[in-house]
Amino acid sequence: MSRAKILIVDDDGISAMLTRKTLEQWGYEVTGLAESFDDALSSVNVARPDIVLMDIVIKGDRDGIATAAEIRARFGIPVIYLSAHAEDEIIERAKITEPFAYVLKPYKGKDLLSAIEMTLYKSKIESQMKENDERMRQFQKLESLGRFAGGIAHEFNSLLTVIIGYAKHAQQQIKEESPVLDSLIEIHKTAKKAALLTKQILAFSRNQMFHLQDCDLNILVENTVRFAKPLLGETIDLRMELSPEPIPVRVDSGQVEQAMVNLLTNARDAMPRGGTITVSASREIMTHSDFERGEAPLITERPTEYATVSVRDTGVGIASADLARVFEPVLSTSSDESRLGLGLAVSYGIIRQHQGFIDVTSEPQKGTVFSIHLPITSPMNQASPVPRDAQLKGHETILIAEDTDLLKKMLKTILSDYGYEILLAGDGDQALQQFRQHRERIRLVMLDMVMPKRTGRQVYEEIALHARDVKFLFTSGYTDDEDLMRFAREHRVEIIPKPYDPDELAQKIRAMLDSGGE
Repeated sequence: MSRAKILIVDDDGISAMLTRKTLEQWGYEVTGLAESFDDALSSVNVARPDIVLMDIVIKGDRDGIATAAEIRARFGIPVIYLSAHAEDEIIERAKITEPFAYVLKPYKGKDLLSAIEMTLYKSKIESQMKENDERMRQFQKLESLGRFAGGIAHEFNSLLTVIIGYAKHAQQQIKEESPVLDSLIEIHKTAKKAALLTKQILAFSRNQMFHLQDCDLNILVENTVRFAKPLLGETIDLRMELSPEPIPVRVDSGQVEQAMVNLLTNARDAMPRGGTITVSASREIMTHSDFERGEAPLITERPTEYATVSVRDTGVGIASADLARVFEPVLSTSSDESRLGLGLAVSYGIIRQHQGFIDVTSEPQKGTVFSIHLPITSPMNQASPVPRDAQLKGHETILIAEDTDLLKKMLKTILSDYGYEILLAGDGDQALQQFRQHRERIRLVMLDMVMPKRTGRQVYEEIALHARDVKFLFTSGYTDDEDLMRFAREHRVEIIPKPYDPDELAQKIRAMLDSGGE
């Protein structure tokens, strides 16, 4: 029999005692007896019962049904009505505190028992529905915040590309003994640091462009632990448990390592007096039913093999009330409440963009386990070598389609210094017009993915139909990684994410122009 807690509200002392005795015989816990509606509110606030059994006709200033509605609204506790009256008006008014049951006095034992069990069941279902709604609201909040952050980062990346480009260009134009050189170097360094911040924001929003490569998860974990160990401090005992067999995954290794480092620093902050962090890599067979919090929407009931990295600490843990919002960018599990940041939110975004997910379990004062789950791929392929030390100078004609005037002007300045002839377009239609006018001279087209009138992809499709010998370089600070990467693989085009360094851009262009075939 259930040990549900029940509060009795009845001004008939004999009736209340008989009800209490009956309930205790059935195995329920009676939290108290209240003889007035004021006492009922006070008792509910203190005892927080699962059900209130209330005689709705009690002498006093308060109305019984209004009191029950207040209990329902303030505490979410269902009320079962006990009354010797069977007027339709009372029953109709009682419906405002649904779920409820109505039991007439004198009641039969089976009627009261049925009413209690029915109310407990309905209350449980209602609670589960509220939890599901709250999970959905949290998920939608993260999605909305991610889109907002990604939009800001996109605009900021274009501005950073201009700052980085001009700072580097200015350094190359002045003499080494110039007193301005140090200032330009600092501007360049600071802009690069700001670029790292936008990468974090885009990772959280799941709109960061990744460079996916096949690798062994064991090696990623080993590299991350080696890198992170000095950052964690001498009070942390960092341990590692690797799989005896390779775990092939297709990931952006730098971004996944960043996600793991964020989890490690979070674990460190949860242990202000030191402790143990264990990082493990393994293969796991899972289905959607393995997860209670619903963070694995991509998993079906069919068993699927996943690559798993677990970061387990012996720290302060996370309160159950905070688990649902642990990946929001305003929550820190650090004992220092002033330490707020993007760490867990960024890790969440990185892993979800890799078609994976993060699961978290925790208990206050007993530690926390964050588990990253990534799709396992087929056996690893050898990555193609990347040409290095290529000559950056050139003479070819390049068409640049970019809707940001500052960036367009900077690109012409930079690439002209490298010897290229530059044609500019401010939107998709202008790009096609320029290409038709200068078709015989253009060797490479640099396209922003997001432009007015026609997107970069639409411009590509139009040009590629008639000019198979032209190279295409796409650039963007805000796009869906999987979609763009699939497009790049299918059409064998190159990508450079914003913000980029002038030398990086020049090297990419030179390598493309010097390569054979499409």
